[in-house]
Amino acid sequence: MYLPIHILTKETNCFTIKTYNTGVGYMEGKETMLNEIEKKDVRQRLKKVAGQINGIDKMVEEGRYCVDVVQQIVAARAALNKAAMLILESHAKSCVVKAIKEDHGEESIDELMQVLKHFTK
Repeated sequence: MYLPIHILTKETNCFTIKTYNTGVGYMEGKETMLNEIEKKDVRQRLKKVAGQINGIDKMVEEGRYCVDVVQQIVAARAALNKAAMLILESHAKSCVVKAIKEDHGEESIDELMQVLKHFTK
């Protein structure tokens, strides 16, 4: 199994992810469908997670109590999972719906299910 390479390009007001298989072949470009409000929300959440991670690093450096550090890791993981769920929800409501309308629903649903399987591990 080959790992794909994702290249993000900005075209008009929509980002396009061109996915190239590192083996043989090319996969069609895919557009992200986060609207501006969703992007702002997700980016704000990711910045919060980054701050939490920096705080956790500082706690480790200072030799803080292990359970307190782990509790902060759990909180950061939960915040990151929430950001991922917002993206997946947007994907289901836009990209998957669009694929179904364009008669590519099965592929899109299979892709979503694979992501969900990895997400819930």
